[in-house]
Amino acid sequence: MRTLSLMTILALLGLTLFGLDSPMWANPCDDPSTGVQENILGIVEVYDLDYQMNSYTQSSHRVTIENRTDHVVEYKYECSYVVVIDDANDNIIVADATREFGPHTVKPGETEWHYETRTASLHNVRRNRDYILKTYTVLRVTGGPSWGICREYKFKHQ
Repeated sequence: MRTLSLMTILALLGLTLFGLDSPMWANPCDDPSTGVQENILGIVEVYDLDYQMNSYTQSSHRVTIENRTDHVVEYKYECSYVVVIDDANDNIIVADATREFGPHTVKPGETEWHYETRTASLHNVRRNRDYILKTYTVLRVTGGPSWGICREYKFKHQ
């Protein structure tokens, strides 16, 4: 009996460490970007990824949640925005404007929208070097489903 209890504890610890029991640790790129789950419609978008020569990068993020249940739904959303050096050996972060928003609530039968623009100044990065703007938008319902989408934009800083 002791062995079974120890095995159970080790299994739960393993699940926790690897994030298998927590959608907050899940890779947002593995989630669908649109769909209805548990009577909740989620739509996430990343668009207008851009590099303004000699100045900054930007991305736009949009989240839509429609509550088709008969109870209030709590959720958070995150807009990830990271500029990294495009290097075969590793991706060194040179700018990070990632932010989580919430918690928010949406009442039964209602829809909520959120729009965010992320930007980062490039005044401290090297010219004539390749970079990648890595972004994602993720919507996470407390105790429920999540939706995510990822986009990348490669550029050479002039």
